[in-house]
Amino acid sequence: MINKQKITLPRLIAHRGAGLLAPENTLESLALAIDLGAKYVEFDVSLTKTGECVVFHDDALDRTTNGTGIVEQASLAEIRQLDAGSWFSTKYTQAKVPLLTQWLELAAKHRCGLNLEIKSTTRVTEVVNKVLTAIDDCWNDALPSILISSKSTAILEELYAIDQRFNYAWISDDWSDDWQEVLNRYNCYSWHVDYRILTESRIKSVLDTKYKLLAYTVNDKPTAVKLLAAGLSCIYTDDVLLLS
Repeated sequence: MINKQKITLPRLIAHRGAGLLAPENTLESLALAIDLGAKYVEFDVSLTKTGECVVFHDDALDRTTNGTGIVEQASLAEIRQLDAGSWFSTKYTQAKVPLLTQWLELAAKHRCGLNLEIKSTTRVTEVVNKVLTAIDDCWNDALPSILISSKSTAILEELYAIDQRFNYAWISDDWSDDWQEVLNRYNCYSWHVDYRILTESRIKSVLDTKYKLLAYTVNDKPTAVKLLAAGLSCIYTDDVLLLS
C-alpha cells in the first residue's frame, strides 16, 4: 500500500524511456534510460480490448509495431505477438509491448521514479482502477513517489475521487486560460505543456502559484537550459544525456 509522499523531480525526465536510443515504451528503452542515469522516466498506459494495461502511446498500433488497428480493439494475446522494436532498429526485433506490471517491476528493481501517463479512453473507471491496483501490487513507500498524469480531465476526476495518495498532473498541448481552475479542481501537483507554447509571461503566471510547470519534449540543450533557467521544474526529453 502506498501512502502519499512528497515528490522530488529531477531536471530531466526521460520520455518513454531512452527514446532516441531504443524503441519507445519498451522494457529495452526503460532499461537503457536507467543504465544512462535517468532518475525519472515517463511512459504511457493504454487498455487492451481484454482489459489489460499495456505500455503504449498511440491509439493505433501501426507506428511502433508491425501490427495494425486500434490498441483498445486488440486483445492482449494479439498485442503480445507483435514486434515492437524493428521499426526502430533490427537490433530490437525481440522487443514486445510491455504489460504495466512488467514496467513497474523493472523500475522498482532499480528504484527509478516514474511519471505514468494514462491515455484518454471512454473506459475511465476501468483504467483508473487497474492502474491503481498495479501500483499497489508492484510499488511501495521506499521507492520514489509516482507522478500520475493525463490529458483527460475525466480520468483526473476519477483518480482524485477514489484515491488521493498520489500526485496528479494535467497535460495540455495548447495553452488553456482556465488551467488554474482545472489544477485546483483535481488538487494537481503540476501542469505539463508543450514547450513551444510557453512565453515568459505564461511561465511567470504558473510559477506565481503553488503549481509546478513541466514542459515536453525538449531535445536540444540550449532550449532546455533556457527553460530551466526560467524556473520550470523539469523538462521531458528523448535524450537522457541532454544536459551532460
